[in-house]
Amino acid sequence: MSFRLKTILGIACIETVLLLMLLLSSLAYLRESNQDELRQRTTTATTLFATATRDAVLSTDLARLEELVQDFLKNPGVLYVRVADSDRVLVQGGDDAALARPFVADGDFDRVDDGVFDAVVDIRVGAENYGRVEVGMSVAAIQAVIAEARNRIVALAGLEIGLVALFSWLLGSYLTHQLRDLEQASMAVAQGDFTPVLRVRGRDELARVAQAFNGMSERMGNTYRHLQVALAEAERRGERLQAVVDSGLDGILAIDQYGRITLFSRSAERIFGYGADEVMGRNVSMLMPEPYQSEHDGYLRRYLETRERHVIGVGREVVGLHKDGSVFPMDLSITELLSANDHGFIGLVRDISERRRLEERVRRNDIRYRALLQAATDGIHVLDRHGRLVEASESFYRMLGYPPGTPLRVMDWDDRWSEPELLAKLDELFRRPAVFETRHRRCDGRIMDVEINAYGVMVGEEALLFASARDITVRKQAEAELLQAREQAEQASRAKSQFLAVMSHEMRTPLNALLGIQELLADTPLNEKQRSYLQVAGGAGAALTSLIGDILDFTKVEAGKLELETLLVAPEPLVEEVFHLVEGAAADKGLTLSCHLAPDLPAHVVGDPTRLRQVLLNLVGNAIKFTAEGGVTVLVARAPDTAHGLLLFEVVDTGIGIAEEVQPRLFNLFTQADPSDTRKYGGSGLGLAIAKRLVELWNGSMGLESQPGGGSRFWFTFGAPADGMAIPPPQARVDAAVAQAAGALVLLVEDGPANQVVLSAMLSQGGHSVDVAASGAAAVEAVRAKRYDLIVMDVSMPDMNGMEATRRIRRLGSHGADVPIVAMTAHAVKGYREECLAVGMNDYATKPIAKQDLLALVAKWTGCARAPAGGQAKDAPASAVGLVDESVIWLVAEDAGIDDVAGLARIFLDELAQRRVAIAQALAGKDMEGLHHESHSLKSAAGTFGAVALQGLAMEVDACCKRGEGSAALAAAEKLLPCLDATLAEMERTFAPGAGQTPSPSA
Repeated sequence: MSFRLKTILGIACIETVLLLMLLLSSLAYLRESNQDELRQRTTTATTLFATATRDAVLSTDLARLEELVQDFLKNPGVLYVRVADSDRVLVQGGDDAALARPFVADGDFDRVDDGVFDAVVDIRVGAENYGRVEVGMSVAAIQAVIAEARNRIVALAGLEIGLVALFSWLLGSYLTHQLRDLEQASMAVAQGDFTPVLRVRGRDELARVAQAFNGMSERMGNTYRHLQVALAEAERRGERLQAVVDSGLDGILAIDQYGRITLFSRSAERIFGYGADEVMGRNVSMLMPEPYQSEHDGYLRRYLETRERHVIGVGREVVGLHKDGSVFPMDLSITELLSANDHGFIGLVRDISERRRLEERVRRNDIRYRALLQAATDGIHVLDRHGRLVEASESFYRMLGYPPGTPLRVMDWDDRWSEPELLAKLDELFRRPAVFETRHRRCDGRIMDVEINAYGVMVGEEALLFASARDITVRKQAEAELLQAREQAEQASRAKSQFLAVMSHEMRTPLNALLGIQELLADTPLNEKQRSYLQVAGGAGAALTSLIGDILDFTKVEAGKLELETLLVAPEPLVEEVFHLVEGAAADKGLTLSCHLAPDLPAHVVGDPTRLRQVLLNLVGNAIKFTAEGGVTVLVARAPDTAHGLLLFEVVDTGIGIAEEVQPRLFNLFTQADPSDTRKYGGSGLGLAIAKRLVELWNGSMGLESQPGGGSRFWFTFGAPADGMAIPPPQARVDAAVAQAAGALVLLVEDGPANQVVLSAMLSQGGHSVDVAASGAAAVEAVRAKRYDLIVMDVSMPDMNGMEATRRIRRLGSHGADVPIVAMTAHAVKGYREECLAVGMNDYATKPIAKQDLLALVAKWTGCARAPAGGQAKDAPASAVGLVDESVIWLVAEDAGIDDVAGLARIFLDELAQRRVAIAQALAGKDMEGLHHESHSLKSAAGTFGAVALQGLAMEVDACCKRGEGSAALAAAEKLLPCLDATLAEMERTFAPGAGQTPSPSA
């Protein structure tokens, strides 16, 4: 690029920058002033409009608001207006497209990207906000003014730049005329031509520059020629010296005849730690430790006088002195330099510290290797690729019975493989290390079992296999004995399982008859003494049933055959259920029962609800048993350490307490704090042992704190998070009245006469028709001849058992293929339920069975409704559970002696209406305390009167309030109100006058 062009471009650039700065500042000022005016105008107008509309918004005067909006839209630049209160838009008008956009207030003009400046002002009275006014102003006018100004300024700037460029070109032409000659002469000089001479015109600055250039060019030519000669010679000498200094990694240093250092290479700097500038001109003895440092000058003088060589020309190991004072070994080689004008010496040094360390390490490793080789109890040996013994420990020779040093091959001692197989095995071990077992043959012919650990490595060019051999003959014998003992133990375990199965059946079958007869006797007229005797017999039977169950449970746990279920468990209902089971025993002793649930409890955890109920019932039952006065408290909270369970259960009593020395063995089998307690309080000592093992099965822990006379605290952990598991909707509990379904035709298959009488009576009292078959073959013929609603099938029967009878019934086809079959057996061992289901049965129950449980099974598989006692069912509903379970209301009326069932229902309806209003008010005001109180009361009332769906939702709201989950409680309450309305409507239809209510069960 020419000087003239640079001049023109430089001036044009300066002018352009200045004009751009002026243009941008002018446009910015114009834009900001218009923006400020629009922003101020918009804010003022919006504020005034908000003030004008405040009264209309407060009174929701939509007509007045519409009039104000239309008047405001007449102002220039107003695109739209929207007036809204806290919940909805009251009035809006203006451009439809602008109103359709999502409203976002533009706090700054730069955020306007749609041609509309959006502003909002709140409508306030004091500190209260009652609404807002949203306004959109058009910015098109401002943008037009800015665009017009920008176009005019750009045109003026372009004209000015053109004029400046013209005058710059004229000035550049004048200045560059002589500069062009100077440029050409300079380029010639740069290429080594010093002959060009510039013409001198005039007496101005350019003329003086031309004269100076001519003189400089002449002098540079002379100097350049001399420098070229000197540089060539210096380069030749430097190349020779550099080749010597940089010839290798060894350090190179040179000294004169007086011992002064004249050359010190970079490698020497690295070896000695000194820089070249630190040692140049100093005596080389500074690099030697004593006594060599003091004696060096004498050695050098003696050589120069006698020319006797002791070091020069002879490589040797010496020691050097590092800058940090450390001494290190090195190899030194010295060469003498002689010339006409110079006499000196060159030394090559190599630091051999690392080599010395490696040599020492090799020596030590060799010592260790020899010591380990001889001290090893295993037979250490080394083989080559041909199986030759290269080296071996004395223990290896002793193992084989050979004298140490005997030349051997692997074929001499291996007793498992042939020679080709051994060579192939060696080749495989070289490629892949392995541990394996084989047999070795001693020199005396005795065979031994050995374990080999082999690893192949390359040592230089030689492949060697390092191996250790361990005599495992004794271990093999022990393993064989252990295997035999294990087989015997498994046989004993199978025998025990068979024994337990037989004992379970033999004990449960007569026990079922005894307990059933007791239940039937309890329903007959008895005097007080007879009822007292019956209660004692019932308690003894229940204790015996519990003992049998405990023994079977503990046997399953000990055998590792007890499988836990993985289900969702709701802690609160389960604790309530346990309290229902024990409240009678507590009341008999005058004890108080209380429960404290932490507010942050999860609604559900994952675990086995049956086993949790068993453990908790055992602990609470023990607490009641060993407490004479006071009470029992159950506390449930989140566990501090959730590694062993999410929940912490605590059972605290005010009972007799437990001595500290007894506590460690309290969880052992058949152990009680005091042996005399067995006679005083009863029990087998199995309950706590089973409970602890059940807790440990689900990875939990159990413990206690107690002192004599001060009560006890038993605790355990349970549950895993319910993440990812679907939580079922709330369901009502199946009431005893629902479980007593009736109207089914049942085939009872039972070979025991006592059980035939008991079970038939139970079913008949439930309102069912019963046919009895005394064998499996009779059951098949009965099903072939008649259609039954349900078959209750005993499993253990002579000739044809229940499983074979089920298979044959299923093969009958037609009704036999789909009739429900419930197994009734005294076998309670693991896997028996699965066997029953596998042959085609639908359910499984163990003897002895209570009447309520038996009737619940019938209701489950037949779906029949309750019939009035002593007569045929009249217009009974088809399902026992829906919005309202009518049978529950009939039972409440029957138990209370009330004939007017509709009047009783009306009492509940009035209460529902009142609670509906209270819940709606609490929900609107987000009154969590009121919502908790109403849902808790509603839960109890709904359960009492059979409003099962309503009870479930009320329980959900109550649980959320207890845990402090406000948002979840409000959401559940939103679902509760529609269910409450539906329940009111359903009960109004059912119990309205003339609606034809279902008759009372005792009618």
